Amino acid sequence: MKTNVTEHDVLIRKYIEKQKREEDVKAIRTVLKSKAGRWFFIHILEMTGYKAETFTGNSQTFYNEGRRSIGIQIEKEMVELLGKEGFELRQKAEKEYIEFQFKAKTLLENKEE
Repeated sequence: MKTNVTEHDVLIRKYIEKQKREEDVKAIRTVLKSKAGRWFFIHILEMTGYKAETFTGNSQTFYNEGRRSIGIQIEKEMVELLGKEGFELRQKAEKEYIEFQFKAKTLLENKEE
């Protein structure tokens, strides 16, 4: 097992990290540019409970906080990668998601009348 890290190893690691970041930027931008991608993205965030209170008074809290921390990390990463554009695309996704919920609720209420 190699234990001595050389300057070359550091350069390779930095290069790989830079390339991964560039691919992440392209991927998240591609996802958030389409309505279907925004839907899927915000749906995943909602599944993590990233905006919800997680305290239950028992060990379920640890599970809930684990899920929530993933959502927070994804949201943070998106804004770090895309800056203002990421923030605006997240808002657009949230708006579309909320509009869908209101539309579904209205349709259901109209059927009940």
